[in-house]
Amino acid sequence: HFTFTAEQVMWEVVKGHRVLTWTLNGTVPGPMIRVTSGDHLRITIINHFPVGTAIHWHGLEVPSNEDGVPGIGMKPIMPGQTYTYDFSVSDQDIGSHWYHSHYDDAEQLPGGLYGAFVVDPRPGTPQAKLAIHADVEYTEFISSWQGYYTINGKSFPDTQPILVKHGQTVHMRIYGADAMMSHPMHLHGHVFSIVAEDGHLVPQPIQRDTL
Repeated sequence: HFTFTAEQVMWEVVKGHRVLTWTLNGTVPGPMIRVTSGDHLRITIINHFPVGTAIHWHGLEVPSNEDGVPGIGMKPIMPGQTYTYDFSVSDQDIGSHWYHSHYDDAEQLPGGLYGAFVVDPRPGTPQAKLAIHADVEYTEFISSWQGYYTINGKSFPDTQPILVKHGQTVHMRIYGADAMMSHPMHLHGHVFSIVAEDGHLVPQPIQRDTL
């Protein structure tokens, strides 16, 4: 059972510069939800925004009334209201997904209302044998807001470095959280293997230096 508060905060996107953001629990991105296949979840949203909101579970197979799309199965969560989503995750949901606002998407989504939703396989299952075993794991949300290009809510020079050591296996989850623009990401002087897209393994790893 997760409980999150939807609240606006003045977020320091670069040192000395704050912008109004839409958050869960006051951070950009919001807290990671990490669960195991077969888990039954209850996720309570307390809305302290001045307007309605709704949280969509992007990539997860859930009933339409739990999918967080106002007008299709549910009403928006209005200011001062509390709503609890209730659903289970199964083997088809294993992988890297995310959650984000699905109400006033062009404002709330790039404004910070997003976070990672990772479903791990149950230990000892065939899916667990296919899981990535890495030395280092990073999650990166790529977006832009109020003139700032952001990675995990921060803009240069305050974006956080990715620290690795020679010989390590690095697992990166990269999310395109911009409501309007695409952002090609390039790795200078090195290549990486795309092993999954939109929460599902690709048939064969694809080597690239730009995604």
